[in-house]
Amino acid sequence: MHVIEKRPVKNSINDLLSDIFRMYSQVMDENDFQYGFLKFWQIAERMALSDPNGPSTDSIKKIITYFTDPTPEFDLSPYIEKLSEKRNDLVHRGIENIEEADFNILKSICERGIQWLYFNRFNFKTLKHLEVFYNSKDLNESEIKATIDTLNYITKQRIK
Repeated sequence: MHVIEKRPVKNSINDLLSDIFRMYSQVMDENDFQYGFLKFWQIAERMALSDPNGPSTDSIKKIITYFTDPTPEFDLSPYIEKLSEKRNDLVHRGIENIEEADFNILKSICERGIQWLYFNRFNFKTLKHLEVFYNSKDLNESEIKATIDTLNYITKQRIK
């Protein structure tokens, strides 16, 4: 894998991937489903660009649902909601109800997200570009046009 032969540029997609691959390697050595599940949730948070001031749990769930490529026939969002509840129970209440299936589903979702990020790494120069994508991916055509028009206006105003 030549993508991370040298130290990636800070705040680049390769920097994000390097961090995620490190976290993935650590979780694959874990034998405890509870702890492993939390580590995979941290990977999901990292893929969603979460930080203390970053996306809410709802945003994280929405982004990781995107990685599952939902269709009306196949939509994991209700299950992702359940995984989020189980994560909150474990973290905030100490309730250990993570099952092997929960661990494996979250692992699969994270692997799809990692794969998506890896294959799309050339489409986003920085994490800011990826953040803009996450925030804009659900806009309809008129919203996209309005956003572009507004950004063009701002750019023209700054040139003056």
